[in-house]
Amino acid sequence: MLDQIRDDEGCLEFVARSSNTVLLRDSDGKTIKVASNVYRQLISEGRAEKPGDPSQANRIPDEHARIYQAVILHAIQRDDTLRRAGNTAAASHAILVEELRSDPQYSRYVPAKCSLRTLQNWRQKIAKGGKDALIPKFENRGNRGARFDALYEETAWDVLEENFLKNDRMSIGAIVPQVEEDYLERCKSQGVEPGPSGKRCLETVLQSLRVDDLISARHDSSMSKKLRLQAQFFHRVEAPLDVVEIDCTVANTFCVGATGELVGRPTICAAVDVATGFPVGLRISLENPNETLVVGVIKDVMTPRGPDFFEEHGISNRLETTGTLKVIVTDQGSENSGSTLTAVVRNTGMEFAKTSPAVPKRSHILNGFSGS
Repeated sequence: MLDQIRDDEGCLEFVARSSNTVLLRDSDGKTIKVASNVYRQLISEGRAEKPGDPSQANRIPDEHARIYQAVILHAIQRDDTLRRAGNTAAASHAILVEELRSDPQYSRYVPAKCSLRTLQNWRQKIAKGGKDALIPKFENRGNRGARFDALYEETAWDVLEENFLKNDRMSIGAIVPQVEEDYLERCKSQGVEPGPSGKRCLETVLQSLRVDDLISARHDSSMSKKLRLQAQFFHRVEAPLDVVEIDCTVANTFCVGATGELVGRPTICAAVDVATGFPVGLRISLENPNETLVVGVIKDVMTPRGPDFFEEHGISNRLETTGTLKVIVTDQGSENSGSTLTAVVRNTGMEFAKTSPAVPKRSHILNGFSGS
């Protein structure tokens, strides 16, 4: 990215900021969009202006910064009102802090140590730079340099790939000591001094992808990169419905007719949420495992049931779980392929991942539910 910005473009002017990118303007008036980390590096090299520099327009704050600014303005105005009502500075401050911390909109933005000195600092900022001086500079936080060295990153990818080939459900906490041990051994063998190698280093490695969309990354990556992407992906289960495992299993039960004749063994198609281990979809059929059964379970997970459903089936422990799945994980069975299932995945924006054959640990959450 830095190579695409010419040295003769002069000092780039700050225009606006989005979540992960910054819009800059060169001396010719041409706008350039760069990543936040690239923008910080340009500032350190003197090739870009910081937000709030007097030579350029004020930056456009994000919602968090805007609310933070509004809290400070409200606090100053409220303090003035309390002081005019005859309260002392200490009494006014005590009332103000109690009101802010009990306010559902402002409580999360109140500093942990909101003292009289804090109010004085806010007033000084307004006196020197106006209201814009109250906009927080959150974008300047964080490490400016690399948290780890290249050897640690290489070691981390090797350990992730090795573990993923065996079990894609290992937690970050279980992998950190393995990466650290291998990293220290490599440092010793190469005669180099080891650097940081804790949990945050591994988390930073997992967040260092070009894109967050696994499908997009697969199309422009080699096979080794795919394994790295999958290794990161399967360690990022953070919320319900992030990953849902679906499987069709022939139950160890025989169904008989009214006259006692054998009808067959039922097929159970279950969907289990990896984050909670809770079954979010279940269908039973006397047919062999098929695509229609899998699509029906996905539909059930995404369809609100309502109280009538629980009344009809006599369910007393009612827990409504509905939403769009982020990723579906299945095995290599023929029921997990077909035009209908492909269309459902494509039109809903879900990711579809399959486990390797004969690796039951890949779906241990679902296998634990089904008892297989």
